[in-house]
Amino acid sequence: MLKKYDFPLKSKDRKDSHPIVFAGGPVLMSNPFPYQDFFDFIAIGEKVCLEPCFRILKDKNNLSRSEILKKLSDIEGIYVPGYKKEIKITKDDLNKEIIYTPILSDKSFFNNTFIIELERGCPKMCNFCLASWINLPTRFVDYKKIIDCIDLGLIYTNKIALLGAYVAGHPDFKKIIEYITKKTKEKEIELSISSLRADLADIDLIKTLVQCNQKTATIALEAGSQRLRDLIKKDLNKNQILSCVESIQKGGLKGVKIYTMIGLPDETEDDIEQLVELIKEIKVQTKKNKTPFEITVSTSTFIPKIHTPFENFKRIEKSVLKKRLEYLKKNFHKLGVNFRSSSVD
Repeated sequence: MLKKYDFPLKSKDRKDSHPIVFAGGPVLMSNPFPYQDFFDFIAIGEKVCLEPCFRILKDKNNLSRSEILKKLSDIEGIYVPGYKKEIKITKDDLNKEIIYTPILSDKSFFNNTFIIELERGCPKMCNFCLASWINLPTRFVDYKKIIDCIDLGLIYTNKIALLGAYVAGHPDFKKIIEYITKKTKEKEIELSISSLRADLADIDLIKTLVQCNQKTATIALEAGSQRLRDLIKKDLNKNQILSCVESIQKGGLKGVKIYTMIGLPDETEDDIEQLVELIKEIKVQTKKNKTPFEITVSTSTFIPKIHTPFENFKRIEKSVLKKRLEYLKKNFHKLGVNFRSSSVD
């Protein structure tokens, strides 16, 4: 983007005539330093730190670039490279303000979809998961605010998405789904949910997703063996996984997408084989139902994240990761399961 608009790539080369370039999000929040040469400032707090920034940028008058950056550096949650200050992550109070899609567009990645954040963080706190550890404490949006937000979104679109690392774990999730089900009697709604917890997805939820035109569900298993799931603190057992897939199929969805991960600490060849065996069990179970049902396995490679319990573990050698991915690809193909994987590089 910087090249396209002919902005200098590095902050030190920009002049007063250039716009202020900034960034934020969980990657930069967890560790801004690799990016400090490229951005004039970095939001290492949550959204609450941005409003005072925008006021300064709006009312900058004839301030020079350096004067603007000095003002920005005084805001808690804002890191301005070159200015000495303590870096502290600020946290939003989700009971004061719910976060939702500010702009709807048919050109966006989620076409004309009104996305509502139900919660932030995850109380499960898997050892590898940045979304859990950097967003502590886990915060849930008030039910009434969510309902009001759904009503607002439905004025402008029929596509609603519920976002969060632990969406189905919201204390009022069942009530939220019941409300959306009631609204489907007034207009056709397309509902999507970021992913389901395999231990929290029941058939009533699945039927609501079908009623709201969702075709597939997504669940995250991470590892195939119980030993490895226990090690990474993925609180799921095989019976819960199989029961969830059964609910997904019997509830009327046409397929399931399963997230997995390889290269986890202490992973062995046996863990990879057990992942294949687990997917095989899922495949055998779904074939008994006789209805067409598609299984897609998506596999990524473990990357240690700062601020998580696994931050100091090394990655497995690329040659080993490639070998394990080829093994999965070959065996899932035999099972008639779709397989997608990220690059090991």
